[in-house]
Amino acid sequence: MTTFPDQEWCVKNHRLLVGGDSTASATFFHLIFPALVGWLQAKHRINNRELISDAATDALVDYIKYPSKWNPDRCTLISYVCMAADRDLRNALEKERRRQKREVLVADVEDRHFERNVFLEGESTSEEIRDFLCILDQSVTSQSDKEFINLMLAGERSTDRFSALLGIQALSKSEQAKAVKRNKDRLKKVIERLKRRRNVHSR
Repeated sequence: MTTFPDQEWCVKNHRLLVGGDSTASATFFHLIFPALVGWLQAKHRINNRELISDAATDALVDYIKYPSKWNPDRCTLISYVCMAADRDLRNALEKERRRQKREVLVADVEDRHFERNVFLEGESTSEEIRDFLCILDQSVTSQSDKEFINLMLAGERSTDRFSALLGIQALSKSEQAKAVKRNKDRLKKVIERLKRRRNVHSR
């Protein structure tokens, strides 16, 4: 991992930056950026290079734009930019977690709506429902798809059950939720096509 320059170099470059030196900002950024990215990766142990890179960039750019915000009596310059980058990354990670949680919640709402209204919509009698389920069983040839649909028809809410069926338990919870939603969306389209085809033939 690339190492940070020592405090003596940082103080010297800081003076140049404050004094308006035209190369001080670029020199500081290119020297500090790789080390800062490596430090963030080692501390947080995550592989999202985009979030890490954005946090490091934002912290360095903020310092370069407002160098006088650094108080050398309180901490070293490296500590200052590290704390700023760490704070930015934590905020970004929390925002990403909230976004993923919203995706899962939206998927749940969509699934509940679908299960109530799409599977058996228009099937007014038990015989019509039975006939449609028979057509569905004959049309879907994949055993895993049949089992997936059966879970959906049963109103299964647990992502773990669907993930076990897909064999993706090793993925993160958010990735499992996305994969389950993709399969649900795919099978919903299959079911909707069958219903449209059946409705056309019954006219």
